[in-house]
Amino acid sequence: MNYGDCAVLYGQLEAGYDTINSISHFVIPDSTNGNYQNLKNTTNVNVPGRWAFNAWAAPAIFYLFGSAAGDTEYSLTSDEGYVPVSFSIPYTFFGHTYNSLYVHFNGLLTFNQPEPASGPNYNPTRGAEDFIAALWSDLDDYYSCFFSYQQYTNGSVLTRATHDINQYFPQMNFTASWVFVVTWKYGPQQNPAILFQVVLISGGNLSFFLMNYGDLAVIYEQTEAGYDTINSIYHFVIPDSTNGNYQNLKNTTNVNVPGRWAFIAGNGSVTTTTTTTVSTTTTAQPWTAPAIFYPFGVAARDAERLISGDEAYESVALSTPYTFFGRTYNSLYVHYNGLITFNQPQPASGPYYYVTRGAEDFIAPLWSDLDDMGWMGKYWYQQYTSGSVLTRATQDINRYFPQMNFNASWVFVATWDFVATSDVNSFIHHSAQAITFQGVLISGGNLSFFLIHYGDCAIIYDQVEAGYDTINSIHHFVIPGSNVGYSIPNLKNTSNVNVPGRWAFMGGSENVVGLQMRLQSFSDLTKKEDIETVLQQIKQELVNHGESSNFELKLRKFKKTQS
Repeated sequence: MNYGDCAVLYGQLEAGYDTINSISHFVIPDSTNGNYQNLKNTTNVNVPGRWAFNAWAAPAIFYLFGSAAGDTEYSLTSDEGYVPVSFSIPYTFFGHTYNSLYVHFNGLLTFNQPEPASGPNYNPTRGAEDFIAALWSDLDDYYSCFFSYQQYTNGSVLTRATHDINQYFPQMNFTASWVFVVTWKYGPQQNPAILFQVVLISGGNLSFFLMNYGDLAVIYEQTEAGYDTINSIYHFVIPDSTNGNYQNLKNTTNVNVPGRWAFIAGNGSVTTTTTTTVSTTTTAQPWTAPAIFYPFGVAARDAERLISGDEAYESVALSTPYTFFGRTYNSLYVHYNGLITFNQPQPASGPYYYVTRGAEDFIAPLWSDLDDMGWMGKYWYQQYTSGSVLTRATQDINRYFPQMNFNASWVFVATWDFVATSDVNSFIHHSAQAITFQGVLISGGNLSFFLIHYGDCAIIYDQVEAGYDTINSIHHFVIPGSNVGYSIPNLKNTSNVNVPGRWAFMGGSENVVGLQMRLQSFSDLTKKEDIETVLQQIKQELVNHGESSNFELKLRKFKKTQS
């Protein structure tokens, strides 16, 4: 902005700039106090009459940072350096409560100890460290480094944090009481080559954190973004952060806001116990599963397995072949981590988000790294070719698919149960948080179906997903809400057959040549546009009953039988 002579002006006057919501703004001194004629002698760059500004700004998802926010600022002074920061309010990170953390120049936040390593030990480290890796790499060896941080206990930042968390976790009814913002910049400070930010948020007994990404220049070392916990009980790696595609992080998200990732870090509730002596006699009652579950466990004489091997699975030979979307199998693999696969076992610990378009047919009742949570877990399975279970399966399928006139001849039931305890009695009585779900495979004639059942399911802090997929993903489905860990407790209330906690799907047939439906329509089916509308209604009904949406309906013949 350049100024020459300025004559007398009789109206209000101002020089400077402002932005939407005034996130960035500046008023040139003397421009509003009546001394505007002196502007030709003022400057911020030692050139009288000239004012120069950098118009660069961080993306809107970033919380305010730097000198404009009054942050504490640091520039790199030592290789692999870090700064300890004491909290004004304790912060709970997946069950561990901390009064301080360490901000590292290499894009890392650690809680219980500093991390001397220059670059990432890829998650999960299964070590002795709780950390958040905003973008962990040897950045301080290639760029000038600058970071700033600030804590807030009141004001507009808390208002913004409250709004953000309630937008992403609406069931929490959350109010922020403390926010910690730390931002890293690498390269020229006026227009950084690499920019990212972490926001820690707490309130009541809840804690969360956000990770925000801007531009990311080329990095020549290993990189990683995500979080890990002591013994890696909870851990997550942001996709694209380790595969060389980290520059795309500004376009990725888990909350539908490009460049932002949001996580719940657990609740730090402390149980206060008041002891009162009462003389009573009680008999502890074993926990029972919801009524939608088929019989399982010792009472059903199932094969029982204790969850003991990391990413383990068991091969099960089927007494009757089962057809899954056009492919017939004589065996399957039951995985400890909530997965059933058909043509091959799946060694990966957690889900590769649909659509995989890979070489695998599978059913994911609840696919996650459940076997690494440190909880006591078991699964059971059994096949049936006669008896009351077949009768029940026949009734269920005919209720949900009434046009099939189905009769079950084979049923396979697999049930998983995890409880946050190491005590057998607590496991039996479900006296701690639990995750319980079941898959039921059903066949008869040339038809096959499967049910998925959900009981109580605690929040899962790792990648998670439920549904099914097929080779090349020709047929696939993800149960809504199942790939967001904080929504998992609601699965017991969801359904596609109006039975809370139950999802029912048709697994295909060997040769279905037709489908009979009763349809009432007041449309003129001699008109092409009305025919298309009715066909779409039929298609939606099929999808509602478990059919993939990857098909097209065409009218082969139309005959008017009544005027």
